[in-house]
Amino acid sequence: MDELRANWRVIHQRMPDIHEDSYCVDDLSHLLGIPREVIFHEIAAGALKAQRVQHHTICVQRQEVLAWLDRRGPGV
Repeated sequence: MDELRANWRVIHQRMPDIHEDSYCVDDLSHLLGIPREVIFHEIAAGALKAQRVQHHTICVQRQEVLAWLDRRGPGV
């Protein structure tokens, strides 16, 4: 039982909050269950607007994610 509780704490800590104002690519990938490469491709193609926060960190605003998902339609 202790192992189950420990595992739950780890999973809960890694799960990004759906109500964040912005997401890094890793959090967005984890939240949506989409590979990072797909998200980077969508950013590079201009389909998903994002901004660099630091040298390698990409920040995607929640409103942009919702608009992107809406344009993609069901079956993301």
